[in-house]
Amino acid sequence: MFEFSKARPIVRIFSTTTKGECQVATAYFYFGKPINSDTVTSCITGMRNQLAARPQPGTNFSWDTFHVSIASGGGEVISAFSLFNQMAGMDASIHTHNSGAVDSAALVPFLAGTRRTASKYSGFLLHQMVWTFPAPEQTKAQVAEVTGWLKNYDRMMAELISERSKLSFDDAQRMMKDGTNLTPEQALDYGIIDAIEDFKAPRDTFTWMV
Repeated sequence: MFEFSKARPIVRIFSTTTKGECQVATAYFYFGKPINSDTVTSCITGMRNQLAARPQPGTNFSWDTFHVSIASGGGEVISAFSLFNQMAGMDASIHTHNSGAVDSAALVPFLAGTRRTASKYSGFLLHQMVWTFPAPEQTKAQVAEVTGWLKNYDRMMAELISERSKLSFDDAQRMMKDGTNLTPEQALDYGIIDAIEDFKAPRDTFTWMV
């Protein structure tokens, strides 16, 4: 995982092409770990460093696409929504790709893609939120608090899926409740992805690894 302090220089990992009189940049990222605050920070650091690495003001330059390849079994749902919200606000189009597995909370940042694809040999898993109690004894109020939290994030997940696919809110909730595995073909039918294809980056392009 790459970590940058303020004292370190910005490293350019993007490649540029010329469209008319404008230099257009693309960058490539690989997210292959569980989703948590550390991996999300690393990913966003990479993206924002690339936005900051653009040429000096006055240069005819624009961002085209951040290509983000994801292979993750999920992780912390709060971190997942944080990553989604920050990716959705990037000054670049986002292409997300399932390069192996997009399971559980990993589906949240995956859906940030304005274009979403998957490799032929990959899969998706939808299920409800899970909470691990830090101690064996909990008060009634603590249990009620956790129950409300789980219901809220289950609702948020179902809403996001229905907004970014052909599935209705009720269908998304049902599939999460049942614990549903999807093939790329099924994900394509449901509108979760736009195409089944390989993830290809130019040979001379450096990829930011998380």
